[in-house]
Amino acid sequence: MISPPTRLLRWSNFQPGESLPSLLVRLARLNHYDPPGLLEHACLAGERGQGQASRPGQPKTFAQIATLTGIDPTTLCAATAHRFAPLLTPPDQSLNWLAPAGSHPLPCLGRDKRLQHLHPESAAQFCPNCLRAAAYHHLAWLPKVISVCLHHKCFLVEQCPQCRAPVTIRAMVETRCHQCQADLRRAPSTPLGRGARALLAQRVIQAWLMGSPLPDPHGTHLPPDQPPTVLYHLLAGLVFSLREPPRSTPDQHYGVLASVPTSLLNWPHGFHAFLDEYGYRRNRGNKREWFVDLDVLYVEGYEKQWQHPAFHFAREAFEEYLVKRYTASAHPAPPRWYGGQLVKAERFAYTTILEAAQQLHTSPEMVQRLAQLGYLVCFGPRGFFQRDGPFVRRSALWSLRRTWPKPLSPARAAWWLGTSVGTVLGLMKAGLLIAERDPHPNHEAQGQISKQSLVDLWSTVMCQAHHVRDSLPELIDLRRAAQRLETVGLKAADLISRVVAGALQVYRRLPGDTGLEALLFTEQDIQACAQVRKVKSRGDYSARKS
Repeated sequence: MISPPTRLLRWSNFQPGESLPSLLVRLARLNHYDPPGLLEHACLAGERGQGQASRPGQPKTFAQIATLTGIDPTTLCAATAHRFAPLLTPPDQSLNWLAPAGSHPLPCLGRDKRLQHLHPESAAQFCPNCLRAAAYHHLAWLPKVISVCLHHKCFLVEQCPQCRAPVTIRAMVETRCHQCQADLRRAPSTPLGRGARALLAQRVIQAWLMGSPLPDPHGTHLPPDQPPTVLYHLLAGLVFSLREPPRSTPDQHYGVLASVPTSLLNWPHGFHAFLDEYGYRRNRGNKREWFVDLDVLYVEGYEKQWQHPAFHFAREAFEEYLVKRYTASAHPAPPRWYGGQLVKAERFAYTTILEAAQQLHTSPEMVQRLAQLGYLVCFGPRGFFQRDGPFVRRSALWSLRRTWPKPLSPARAAWWLGTSVGTVLGLMKAGLLIAERDPHPNHEAQGQISKQSLVDLWSTVMCQAHHVRDSLPELIDLRRAAQRLETVGLKAADLISRVVAGALQVYRRLPGDTGLEALLFTEQDIQACAQVRKVKSRGDYSARKS
């Protein structure tokens, strides 16, 4: 049975900026606990391992550590990961609280947020220069967004300099790697090479985390005037969107992480500059190249996290960046993950064929047909968006949308379909094209063709057509096929009716004209149509004679 905790015989107060797990290791060494973890077990007496003394999750644990150390719970909490709870809790979530006896309620950081935003105690980071001055772990080294020692202006180190093993907080206090016994104080430190701008950004982040005043509060290059928790989660999203090359060096790793906070300086220009620096994937085959995955940033940031009103400023800055980037001559349209849902979509000079089809309530193939007819202007940029196909000029799309509900005359419908007026009238007689009245005044009251029925007919025929690329001599076009069948009383409209019914196979050449008269048929199929027509004619004649 474990006896109730009493005050330690030898004790020490916190060093400047020290974390609670570091203090517990030092106290265990001072009081000759072997191993030092025995002191932690004493702190957790009665909790059955539900928490850890270095990051207490129960009010009783705080009370026991306070009894052992003589330090009040509020000061203890300020030396744990719980200190970061107000900053690491997203704006759309409520902050959790602990209530130790005899103390004010203390903020509580959940396990999921701790794992997402903080380094674990078993794989911590440190500054060798700080360990040479005093061997203890600094609380400010816990967050993953921190990569710089502000005092020595160098990058923090994540692993043993000799065996490359992760370094625990206990190893830092003892200044020895537990794997190879290398002296951690002799680990080489890399000076910060990104200048005063990166150092200022790291000072701002650490001021948020530690609750200290911002450096130079009247400076012109500070972050936007937003709550620190909002700005922090914006940064966390940028870090999440970074894609690290498989063979990146520690200097590259820390250099990029140190540059992320600079995206908040001189807003929104710093944000746009950061996306420009890491957003392009021109040499994506280069395994050493860092880049911001804009797909991830759009889906996880713009469509999810930034939906909260607190991130409205970030949405606007991201939209502004997309507009500037994708309305340039080389990138006139939004990327493939855009999907036509951007709030300020009208600011893009071009749109995708898919979105144009959605706005016209038609198929992408019909949009391409309209572009061939000159109703729409398409643009196919080279390289970057090749997978998305050509894009449509938005101004032409809006112009077409205004007249889209109006029906077409037979002559105009024939031009749309790429056939003759006689064929259009035949298709109307067969019920494949529907006549309707023009809803606009001062237009013809009849003889107009429903645009939707025209689109449906064209789309059905094109879906039935098999694509051929080589010129096959046995294929003939619609006009020649109709001429072959004229002697048996069949016309072009009859052939199209058979295609729609699935009774006649049709082909189309790629690339080539998408009009109906460019449709192709085999000589064998046309001869079979003529034979069936002759047999039917004989049967009808015999029936009438009898």
